[in-house]
Amino acid sequence: RAKPGIANRKGIFQTAGKRSITTIQTSKLEVGLHRVTHSMDIEKSAHGGTGEDTDPPLVSVVMAVYNGMPFVDRAIASILSQSFQNLELILVDDGSTDGSAALMDSCAQRDPRVRLIRQENSGLTRALVRGVEASRGTYIARMDADDISLPDRIRLQAAMLEATPELVAVSCHIGFIDADDKLVMTRNFLSYPREILG
Repeated sequence: RAKPGIANRKGIFQTAGKRSITTIQTSKLEVGLHRVTHSMDIEKSAHGGTGEDTDPPLVSVVMAVYNGMPFVDRAIASILSQSFQNLELILVDDGSTDGSAALMDSCAQRDPRVRLIRQENSGLTRALVRGVEASRGTYIARMDADDISLPDRIRLQAAMLEATPELVAVSCHIGFIDADDKLVMTRNFLSYPREILG
């Protein structure tokens, strides 16, 4: 199943002074990386690192979670095990009631790259905006709670943006897997109209 992210299919949205571009989200695989035009104030979260004592990461991965069980554990693990480690994972708990909050809290306690923000249930868009506002990275990667990113996703996408300053966004192919992790469908975004590429 494909589901839209916080943007339209062209993927452009403006929020809180940050320009971001996103792709269509999927159930379980990877999504795009976006260039941030300027930084915002750092929001101190209840758990996990604030980043105030460290250099900002190159990439902020923003994941909004509302009742993400049983998929959110694998989604988080796929980001924390990336071959590219200069990242932070911002988890926005959007009022989960299914055990997701405890799982995210445990991740934030174990890994200083994880920043957990809690809020009452306000919906995906507001949760993502809050995560983007708290981000410290030069680039923002979007991730849904039921996505899995391949191990080199962030490394390859960040390298492309670093090497090509005129780019404002990169994306990737996506795949859909079933409950047994069998690949059932792929989607190639290169077939989308050239106007979304600039």
